[in-house]
Amino acid sequence: MGLTVIYDGQCAFCASWAERLRRLDKDRRCVFLDGAARRADACALSGASPEALDAALHLVADDGRVYTGYAAIRRLLWIRPLTWPLALLACLPGAIALGDRFYSLVARHRRRSSL
Repeated sequence: MGLTVIYDGQCAFCASWAERLRRLDKDRRCVFLDGAARRADACALSGASPEALDAALHLVADDGRVYTGYAAIRRLLWIRPLTWPLALLACLPGAIALGDRFYSLVARHRRRSSL
């Protein structure tokens, strides 16, 4: 299972979470791609516009499926058994709608120093 995580490397919040995920990924199932530094590669791989890449985390699975925002977070929670309980909770009825709203709120304010 190969996953490419496309994150905003110019955002300290995003870069710090990408580093946390990198450390959590003990089996090296993920490749981390700074979408800000490698914009053309990130757009080509994900099929997303630069604006879409700026708006949300993108995750590209080895089968070509692209997950964005909260859906990408939910997919990433399955990479380690330690986070599987969170993945299950993230898929409960209502959790997706709440997660999408919360993700959007955090994404809009991610560059503020208080996050």
